[in-house]
Amino acid sequence: MSRDHEAGTLSLRARRLGVAALALGGTAGCAVLFLLGSPASSAPGQPTVTAVSPTAGPTAGGTTVTITGTNFIALDSTVNFGANPGTSVQVTGTTTITVISPAGSPGLVDVTVATAGGTSATSPADDFTYGPASISSVSPAVGPTSGGTSVTITGTGFQIGQTVDFGSTLASHPSCTSTTSCTATSPAEAAGTVHITVTTTGGTSPTSPADEFTYDAMPTVSAISPTAGPTGGGTTVTVTGTNFLTGAGATTVDFGLTASSTVNCASTTSCTATSPAEAASTVHVTVTTPGGKSASSSADDFTYDAVPTVTAISPTAGPAGGGTTVNVTGTNFLTGAGATTVDFGLTASSTVNCASTTSCTA
Repeated sequence: MSRDHEAGTLSLRARRLGVAALALGGTAGCAVLFLLGSPASSAPGQPTVTAVSPTAGPTAGGTTVTITGTNFIALDSTVNFGANPGTSVQVTGTTTITVISPAGSPGLVDVTVATAGGTSATSPADDFTYGPASISSVSPAVGPTSGGTSVTITGTGFQIGQTVDFGSTLASHPSCTSTTSCTATSPAEAAGTVHITVTTTGGTSPTSPADEFTYDAMPTVSAISPTAGPTGGGTTVTVTGTNFLTGAGATTVDFGLTASSTVNCASTTSCTATSPAEAASTVHVTVTTPGGKSASSSADDFTYDAVPTVTAISPTAGPAGGGTTVNVTGTNFLTGAGATTVDFGLTASSTVNCASTTSCTA
């Protein structure tokens, strides 16, 4: 076979392999080819990290961490926790790595992956916390002793699957939307203030005033005075009971379904509230705090009395010296002793008897 024929054959094979060949000559009837290039391929892409799990571990290291992302390369991927290299790196595919965390100082670090394509850019998705989580705030910071309050916990180093405690009681349904925010439902507890703590693979968060949650007892109403007022509202009512809160806005008072616009609590057992306008009826006066709403009873009944009307009097005249018994006819009179008064001009009658809501003598 001629040297030219051999060169052409090798060049054809090279093209079939997707490479370029250049014949530079040869000896003893052998063509020499240099392959120029390689099968078509692109340079490896820069790796990315989209998630790490778990997101926290002890400062001593030793946590097995799964890293999810893209463009990982077997035998050519290194992992750093901050500036410290992880150990036992296992690339199980282009999107998954497992690694053992090295020892580190307390705090937050980025987990980065380096390959021939470069080093992954840092983002919140690669955060890993050494040591326990920390809590910077809880909201709301108060709730009823019966539990059931959904509390948002803000801090650092949170992770999926962590536990949340209110004092020594485990909260139900903790849910973390990120490494900095979780929600948990308060369990039932006795009245008092407790610390909320978060436990992750890095340990349990230290307590501080920022994580305090107060359980308030449910208020009760034992008496109100006066127990009646006009439908137009405006009556100042003293409410007596227990577990009222004195802070501005901490205690609300309702007359039936309508809130009082002015509430002042001088102590945990006494508040004053101005009655709102209501239709003629009897309603319950209830007190609400973060500890709950008072149960209604006859002790908190408040009656809205309609404005009385006078349709007739008989007789219509009498001596200047007084003493005439006058029958007054109308509507919305009250029959209780002293509940209805009758005035002649500016002078009150000394004797009033109301036999019904439509008839009185004075």
